[in-house]
Amino acid sequence: MSSRLIRLLRRLYHYLVYVAGGVVIAVCIVALAFKFWLMPNVQSYQGVLEDAASKALGQAVDIGVMEADWSGLNPRLILRDIRVRADDAAAASPLYLPRVEAAFSWLSLALFDLRLAHLTLDQPQLQMRRDMAGLITVAGMPMNQPGGTSEFPDWLLRQPRIIIKDADILWLDEKLKAPELRVSGVRLLLENRFGRHRFGGIAQPTAAAARRLEMRGDLTGRSLRDWSAWNGEVYVRVDGARFESWGRWVPWAQESVRSGTGDMRFWLALSQGAVQGVSGDVRLGQVAINIDKALPDLVFDSLSGHAGWTRKQATQSFYVDRLRFKTPGEAVSEPAAVRVNLTPDAKGGAQRVGVSARNLRLEALTALTGALPIPKRGHDLIQLLNPRGMLAEGEGYWAGPKDYAIKLGIQAAGLNAYQWQGDIRWSRHDFVLAQYLSA
Repeated sequence: MSSRLIRLLRRLYHYLVYVAGGVVIAVCIVALAFKFWLMPNVQSYQGVLEDAASKALGQAVDIGVMEADWSGLNPRLILRDIRVRADDAAAASPLYLPRVEAAFSWLSLALFDLRLAHLTLDQPQLQMRRDMAGLITVAGMPMNQPGGTSEFPDWLLRQPRIIIKDADILWLDEKLKAPELRVSGVRLLLENRFGRHRFGGIAQPTAAAARRLEMRGDLTGRSLRDWSAWNGEVYVRVDGARFESWGRWVPWAQESVRSGTGDMRFWLALSQGAVQGVSGDVRLGQVAINIDKALPDLVFDSLSGHAGWTRKQATQSFYVDRLRFKTPGEAVSEPAAVRVNLTPDAKGGAQRVGVSARNLRLEALTALTGALPIPKRGHDLIQLLNPRGMLAEGEGYWAGPKDYAIKLGIQAAGLNAYQWQGDIRWSRHDFVLAQYLSA
């Protein structure tokens, strides 16, 4: 090793020693300031902290009691009886925090930004609201207003560990004129590391909606104001769902879903801020769905399967696997699979539609056609022919009047007599119909 390199390493070593010594001295000074200056007089800084919190949230904040001590090697601040004031003095507080524990991280000195080792919220009470104009507010902060989002949520995402214990959340939807939906016993753990956010939580919704709710997620993203940069997956599980009451809070269920109870779990895939796919398992009973007010309900004693939706470029796919259902007075259907691929055109129609199915019992489908929006002539023809048997495998597509194909594999099937011939029966038949565009 050359003498020049040795001198360089010695000089670097001395610089590192000086830097380390300076950091130690700075930390000691700050620690002594906390112990002998800030902690004994922490209550006197209550007004300063209230002003800072009010500025961060964009709402007036009141703090009841402040305490300070140590959590291991980290200074800790304990706040009690925190309230965010509502715009209407007579209204309830949109956020009430009985107890907040914040342990400060020493990284704050190096990053010149307030960082916490951990943040714990005990029994918070949060109000979420959607007004008649569609504006959603959380604790009084607008969430879907352009340029109106507070920086506070992004600051929370920079904290390494956030714990919420036994929260109570109230959802008010003025646009739907729905009754309040209360979710209690919310327990949530959120861990943030280098733009990666992992969370898990459980809750108990209003008894009329479900028995238990569970949610987990693994997402990446830096800012809620740049939602297009977010990616990841979210898992949701609902136990004891009661669909007859969901119409009060869920727009798509208001007219179509009449009743049903059961369990569901879903996985949601997010890419660049857009949902790319949803898949899930359902196990339901006593289900009633209405597609058209002029038609009877689709009624199932039981309904189960794995359903999903995916999007790849312009093509969207809807599928159901292991589909089993039982209609009143009938046996449980064999496990079936159905997939529909749809490519829209520029006019809002369909450029191409592809359908595939497997293991479908024709009698079960026939029993459901009375509740489907099919022309009366079609209903009458289905009832007259009374198709029966098994669609072992089928696939087809339609891309225009001169570009389509259908291939069906039917087993142990038959039709009633019709105008031109008697009963039709066959043990196995492959049916192919195709029309292709000419070159």
